[in-house]
Amino acid sequence: MKKNNWFSRIKTKHERLIRIMKACSLFLILSAGASFAIESYSQNTYFTLEARNQTVKEVFKTVESSSEYIFFYLDETLDVNRTV
Repeated sequence: MKKNNWFSRIKTKHERLIRIMKACSLFLILSAGASFAIESYSQNTYFTLEARNQTVKEVFKTVESSSEYIFFYLDETLDVNRTV
């Protein structure tokens, strides 16, 4: 029995077209998401703090208790007992 080359050629063209359509759809979705990006809370918020002769750890606790900010740091990389 002979293989139908015409049908396999159409199938290959359709598969290629579907791949191109998927790529275009993905690009459109990603670009639409980027165009609706807005400024977040942290980019529009101002915070003023006056502290003298306090350790970095005390300053972080003061900021965390009086705002919605939270600080994450590694104890090995940051000297939290340094006076600022």
